[in-house]
Amino acid sequence: MSDDVKSEARQLLERFMALFKGSTRSYGQWVPSSGEMFSNMAKCGEKQYLAHLRGERGLGLVPIMDDNTCWFAAIDLDCHDEATDPPIDFEAVAARIDELKLPLTVCKSKSGTGAHCYLFGVEPLSCTLVSQALVRWSAQIGYAGHEIFPKQTRLVMDGNELQLGNWINLPYFAARDTRRFARAGGQQLDIGQFLDRAESLRVTPTQLTGEGAADHNEAPPCFQRMVAEGVPDGFRNEALYHATVYLRRAFSDDWKDRAMLFNEQSIQTPLPGVEAERTIKSAGRRDYRYKCNQEPCKGLCNRTVCLTRKFGITPENVVGDPGAPPMPEITAVRRYNSEPPRYELTADNVVVSCNSDTLQLWRLLRKRLADALLRTMPAMKEDAFEQVVLARMFSMVETVIVPEEASPAGLARERCCEWLKKATIARKGDDRQAVLRKQPVVTMVNDELVYLFRSQDFVDHLRRIRAEELRGSELYHALLPLGLKSKSVRVGKHPIKLWVLPYAVTEDEELDPKQFKSEF
Repeated sequence: MSDDVKSEARQLLERFMALFKGSTRSYGQWVPSSGEMFSNMAKCGEKQYLAHLRGERGLGLVPIMDDNTCWFAAIDLDCHDEATDPPIDFEAVAARIDELKLPLTVCKSKSGTGAHCYLFGVEPLSCTLVSQALVRWSAQIGYAGHEIFPKQTRLVMDGNELQLGNWINLPYFAARDTRRFARAGGQQLDIGQFLDRAESLRVTPTQLTGEGAADHNEAPPCFQRMVAEGVPDGFRNEALYHATVYLRRAFSDDWKDRAMLFNEQSIQTPLPGVEAERTIKSAGRRDYRYKCNQEPCKGLCNRTVCLTRKFGITPENVVGDPGAPPMPEITAVRRYNSEPPRYELTADNVVVSCNSDTLQLWRLLRKRLADALLRTMPAMKEDAFEQVVLARMFSMVETVIVPEEASPAGLARERCCEWLKKATIARKGDDRQAVLRKQPVVTMVNDELVYLFRSQDFVDHLRRIRAEELRGSELYHALLPLGLKSKSVRVGKHPIKLWVLPYAVTEDEELDPKQFKSEF
């Protein structure tokens, strides 16, 4: 490869990295050979970008940064179910974007059946402003209600750590012969042409704010969409009611005038003056709340975002069918491949941790969610949960690689070895009485130097140090890789059931086997 070609390739890489800047705490990977997808808890570097462009390993980035801004965003147009969802007309989407002169660049998605409409910033953009703009534009291109990245407009604390956010696959995987190409002006773009277009369409924060949109930054997403898309006939009273509840909360001085303006400008066929006034007066009572389970708001809802808004919903103020609490919005599922595996759900913008058994049984998960979200969960039969909720969660799973030593099983093995280092040395069979005093013992059994201990004594030790991640059979299986066996061993005059581990599991200097007497 000539120096000129190397220089050009280097420039393309640097321009690609400058456009796609994401979270510095995690990124996603896709392995083409196995189809495996997983998350890495680290900053993405040049090596990962290069592997993506070469077609070696796919790269996904979390757009939202820790300060709730982003350098890039996307509307995710995807056909999830070919039997029920209309296919994404890629060429028509690209043509519509060109026709509307929107600052978007449309690329084929990884699946090949969808499209990602990318937005790029000259500087970091407010995720709230980005979300509002992409909601308006997705409606204008004919795909209202599709997913938007970043999914969060504000990251929340998960215990002592900041939430990670969700990643999206990048375009131009295997850039020389990619199937994730961009399209504009009726033609397919190579990576250089894509970069030229994307760089020319980068926007500033002021370009994202439509007329009057800044007034409603903290409004429920459904209200923003009604303003952007208009309200069709059939839901006029309901839409005006819902808008009035928001406007009364946000604008204490002139909310009635604003509600009348909403009726005139956002409802396609405005309600007559007297009827509009009656609806506004009814919705203006202080105890009236959003009715998220009724149309048109139900079809425009983005619960996760709404919960983060100043004038959005809270879990307890959603009014729907009497006695039927709403199902929490689950926006992310992470599987930590520890031993045993652990799961993290992002439910109503709260991270909830659970094990595999809890995840797969609604009666257990229902209690866990209620405990974490501090509200009641809907009743549901287990088969309905498996077919609808669990199936959807499994389709969202992102795998997170956990070091073996950091898993519950790895920690249990480490704690066992530390405990065994305090063992009493038994040079003769009669010296093994220490095991009855809840102490591990080092001795010879069948010409092998081993540790002996009662399982319950080790369990009691874990309880004392508050390290009971594993119990019962899980604890037994965690120690099996160390060579664990369960045997009847003579202690004094009587054999008792003990757990046996080779002396080599610890790193202490070896004792001289000749100093010990054999079992026989």
